[in-house]
Amino acid sequence: MLIAVELEHRVKGLGYGVVGPATSIRSALAFLDDAAPPDAALLEIQLGEERVTPVARRLRALGVKYALVTGYARLALEEPELNGVPRLSKPGTSPELERMLEGLVAEPK
Repeated sequence: MLIAVELEHRVKGLGYGVVGPATSIRSALAFLDDAAPPDAALLEIQLGEERVTPVARRLRALGVKYALVTGYARLALEEPELNGVPRLSKPGTSPELERMLEGLVAEPK
């Protein structure tokens, strides 16, 4: 959770709004159900004992661009929702994070 809070502060520091962080798949899906879709999303592959795949699937269905912020190797990802999306390796630098966010919100849905 500490890394999520640090990431939240970094994202806010770049001028973006933040919904979350979510600590479980259930809470992440609830965020998506309870508000307008976000402009973009940053996902950790593992939330507790669960893969974030259902959240990625929902974001994709909503037309929301997302990226992974993770320490997992690209080969460890078999789910189509987690392959081929932008990725920032933890801990990542602020300039890398800024470029990723700019790319996500600049891409057409």
